[in-house]
Amino acid sequence: MKLEIEIFRIISAFGIVWFHSNVEAGREIAYGGLIFFIVVSAYFATISTRFHSLFERVERLLIPCFLWAIFYGVINLVTKGYVFPDKYILLSIFLATPSIHLWFLPFIFFSLIAIDKFRQLVFKEWGATLIGISAILSISLAPIWLEFDYIPPLGQYAHAIPAVLIGVFFGIIDKAKVKMLLITGIILSVLIMVFKQQSGIGIPYLVGLIPCYFFFFNSHVINNKGSLLLKISSATLGVYLIHIFVLMVLRKLGIVGFSLPLFAFILSLLAIIFLKTFVPKKIVKYVA
Repeated sequence: MKLEIEIFRIISAFGIVWFHSNVEAGREIAYGGLIFFIVVSAYFATISTRFHSLFERVERLLIPCFLWAIFYGVINLVTKGYVFPDKYILLSIFLATPSIHLWFLPFIFFSLIAIDKFRQLVFKEWGATLIGISAILSISLAPIWLEFDYIPPLGQYAHAIPAVLIGVFFGIIDKAKVKMLLITGIILSVLIMVFKQQSGIGIPYLVGLIPCYFFFFNSHVINNKGSLLLKISSATLGVYLIHIFVLMVLRKLGIVGFSLPLFAFILSLLAIIFLKTFVPKKIVKYVA
C-alpha cells in the first residue's frame, strides 16, 4: 500500500470525526475525508485482481454494521427513549440504522458489489467513457438533486455516488482514450461547485480529490509492514464506527470546541488499537 494513502486515511478519519463533532470551523473541509475514503475504496475495488466473494463483503461490512446498529440502538433507547426516529420508514431502519453515520457501510457494500458485478463492462472503452461522463454530470447537476427531499439515508447516498463514479474512473483511466478530456471535465465541474459555494459538494469534493492524483500515480510504496503508521491506518474503520459514541461521552463530560474532535479521535483510535491488540482477530474483525 502506498505510504501517502495510509497517511491520508488517518487524516481523513480525523476529518470525519471533526465533521461529526459539529465544530463549525472547517466542516466542509473535514467532509472531504469521507469523499477520499469513498474514492479510494472504489478505486481499489476496480483495480483489484483478487476475487472477493459476497460473503467476504458481508463479513467485512454488513456484520459490523449490524452489530454496531444494535449497540447504538441500545444507546438511543437508554438516552432518548427510542431506537429509531419517528420519521424513519422501513428503508431507513435498514440502511440508516439507529445511528445515521452507519449509512456508509451498506452504501459501500452495495457499491463494491456493483463494481465486482460489472467489472468487465466498465473496463471496455465505452464503459470508461460512460463512467467519466456520469461523474461529470452527477457533480454538475448537484444544485438540482440537492433540492430533493430525501428519505434517510438516501441524501447521503446521493452525495456519495459521484465519488464512487470518480473512483471507478480513476481505476480504468488507462483504458479511456478520452481520459484527459474527462479528467478536465471532472475537475471543472468540481471547481464550478466550489465557485457556486455548493455546500456538501464543492469544497468536500475538491479536498477529497486533490490528493488522489499524487496517490494513484506515483511509485512510492511502504515496505515496513509492521510500522506504527499501518497499525493506525488499519484502525480507521473502527474509529469511524466508534467515534459517535466517544463524542457523546465527551459531550457529557463537558468537552467542547476544538478539543472535542481532537480528544474524540485520539480516544477512538486508542480504543480500536486496544481491541485489535488484545481481542482475537476472529472476533475483533466484526467490530473494528
